[in-house]
Amino acid sequence: MLPDDPALIRQLAFVNQRLDDIPKAQRYARLVVDDLNNEAQAARLNAAQRQERFDFRRLHEDMGRRWTFSLDSTVGLRSGAVSSTNNNVGGSSPGQSYRSYGQLEAEYRIGRNVLVDGDLLSAYSRVFAGSGDSGVVLPVKNPMLGAGVRWKPLRDYVFFLALEQQIPLDRGRGESDTMLRASASFLNSGKYSDEWHPNGAGWFANNLYLDAAQYLRQNNQAWTADYRASWHQKVAHGQTLEPYAHVQVNGYRDEQTRGAQLGGVGVRWNIWTGESRYNAWPHKVSLGLEYQRTFHTVNQSAGERNNAFVTLGVRW
Repeated sequence: MLPDDPALIRQLAFVNQRLDDIPKAQRYARLVVDDLNNEAQAARLNAAQRQERFDFRRLHEDMGRRWTFSLDSTVGLRSGAVSSTNNNVGGSSPGQSYRSYGQLEAEYRIGRNVLVDGDLLSAYSRVFAGSGDSGVVLPVKNPMLGAGVRWKPLRDYVFFLALEQQIPLDRGRGESDTMLRASASFLNSGKYSDEWHPNGAGWFANNLYLDAAQYLRQNNQAWTADYRASWHQKVAHGQTLEPYAHVQVNGYRDEQTRGAQLGGVGVRWNIWTGESRYNAWPHKVSLGLEYQRTFHTVNQSAGERNNAFVTLGVRW
């Protein structure tokens, strides 16, 4: 029998989420949303209730998601530009820098509680390319195909381990390799997250992103650490302008160690779309412009250390 206690219904939604019972978790999440919508008919919801309604809409959307498609690209506006890697889990190759970089990825969630209690396992495939040494603007050189599995072993922390096989798509350029990767995001949850906030005119967000990889065949290592702070200013329902600043250290080691330290300031226009009665925004598009200063690197002249980049991010 369906309980009438609103607090119990909320608890049942969370319990079934932890058990990975998707139909039941979504059912109880819909009941919570309906209850809050009914309250909104009688009186204006307070800030806590609006946040709660959004959280259960997000729960409903996230529990039902199996496929996620993403596109990330950075394009350098000067020929001597060397861009930073992006700071999304599973993003561009750790430790590598390019004038321009692009990646298209498809991820399928196999499920929760697959290997240990509270974990999440996904299979994914991506195609990525850069500008290489050619001086071209678009990231179309040295395309690679990557396919692997991504494991989130901890329920409450954004920490991923991945095993990926990489295959060059341009014969004669690049080598096949197997990559072991660990990546994590800290400080980017709750009120400091980049998730849409239903209350207020804007919000402060920050993120500490750490990424490290081992390439087994070539015995190379790569790493990145990036800290970003930003302000999301709401400009419309589901849209923000986001000025931000970040600092980054990255490195790459084969026969010798190479690295770079850089900082950047920029602004992004973020658009969330697809909201429905029970689902929070399932899609997000970000378009940005960033000015970047390289403090220290190898094989880059002093006159090439100030650069600008156009950035594009899509999550569907």
